[in-house]
Amino acid sequence: MEKTLALYSELCEPRAVAFMEELNVVARRGGLTEYTTYSRIWEYPWLWFHLKDLPRNARVLDIGSERSPFPWYLRTQGFDVIVSDVTGEHWDLWKEASRRIGVSPRLRILDSQDLALATASVDVYESISILEHVPDKAKAIEEAGRVLRPGGLLLLTFDVCEADMGMSFPDWNGRAVSMREFDGLFANSPWFEAGLPGLKWNAESIPDYLNWHRTTAPHHNYVTGAIAIRRNQETWPNARKKDPLMDLKGTLRTVSPSVNWHIRDTSRRIKRRLPRRVHSLLKSAKARLSRKSQPLETLPDCPDLFRVYRRWIQNSEVRRQPGGWEYKGKFYPDYLTVGGACHAIFREALKHCQGAGIDVGAGLWPLPGAVPVDIWRGPGARTTISEIPDGSQDFVFSSHCLEHNEDWQNLLKNWIGKLKPGGAVFLYLPHPECGVWEVGSPFVGNEHKWTPTPQVIKARLEAQTCKIVACDDGPDAMYSFWVCARREA
Repeated sequence: MEKTLALYSELCEPRAVAFMEELNVVARRGGLTEYTTYSRIWEYPWLWFHLKDLPRNARVLDIGSERSPFPWYLRTQGFDVIVSDVTGEHWDLWKEASRRIGVSPRLRILDSQDLALATASVDVYESISILEHVPDKAKAIEEAGRVLRPGGLLLLTFDVCEADMGMSFPDWNGRAVSMREFDGLFANSPWFEAGLPGLKWNAESIPDYLNWHRTTAPHHNYVTGAIAIRRNQETWPNARKKDPLMDLKGTLRTVSPSVNWHIRDTSRRIKRRLPRRVHSLLKSAKARLSRKSQPLETLPDCPDLFRVYRRWIQNSEVRRQPGGWEYKGKFYPDYLTVGGACHAIFREALKHCQGAGIDVGAGLWPLPGAVPVDIWRGPGARTTISEIPDGSQDFVFSSHCLEHNEDWQNLLKNWIGKLKPGGAVFLYLPHPECGVWEVGSPFVGNEHKWTPTPQVIKARLEAQTCKIVACDDGPDAMYSFWVCARREA
């Protein structure tokens, strides 16, 4: 049994570097994704070092394979591999990879929360940074226990976000676990060996790895964890009654992408035999009639809404309506969920925010004339409030930022400390009547830590020796409210 956080020192170990080079050779051969940076260059070697000494005929289930070369590498090493994903989007890629690499893993359409596989049918269950994309994480762990044979091996790598350590995880990418939450998934588990939550996390390795991971992408403000744990010897109840249905469900899920691939493959073979002139005419006609579709979330610089739309639409509490979303019986227009709420308040804010000032949590949409400050993205990315001298600013503006912080009182005190005497602090915040922004909703998950109200904000500002000079308790068209106060001398 093992539980660990990724170590920066292991990234450059010769055996890890050598393995990644070997893995990327397979990726190039199969037209799969090569990895030279971010967490995968730690995750893949870690997984391989836990697999390499197992019997080479072991059946390995790879969850969320997508374009990963790892399951294909395992197949070249003799393992009996099941390549899987929740949709058939990559089926053609998988078939082509099989042809080019010269191996034939089993291909399946599988949902980790409802695995269409027989009970006790795999020796190893492994997934690489999939847990954060799964809504019901406890159910996914339970399903892993069901399909693993007694004594089988569960290998997981996953993203870890500790907000109190200054980490953040983008909402469009799912929801990362904290160390405590992850331990809770295995507390009193009836299906895995006991003791995992009691193992100590190597939290001392966080700073070095986090500093490196932040350099690999603007939103990589979190760390990576991994576990290796054995399935215990408990027998799954009612397995014989349910397994035939599971096998049938798995077969039916796989039929459609398999048949579609055979149709496309046959079409390609026919086209190759057509005279060049006919083929050229058909290609030109197809180009005029239709354009190749591309998932919106894969477009460069796409809005955040594109990245989360599919997850929201699958949530039972949410219903898609023309122009917006219905949540708990109330309609919320799309403009509430695409970011940039600050634009609704800029005109009013600029009446009070004059001179030299900062926009804290500016993101992609800083207040005109303000110096942007943001730990994640936009023109102020990586600029921190600590870089601003105390007593130096004429104003501090912040839109939809304070609700993301549990220790918001001290944070607000720090902001006010940056003001000159008489300087203005202007806060624009989500209104408590807006359901999509409530703590724990499908739209914000754990990104919002608390629910601001006009009364609480005004009281806190006055407690920090500020005088309220203007406000609107709302809600306005953006389901928000604002308060402006000036620091007293």
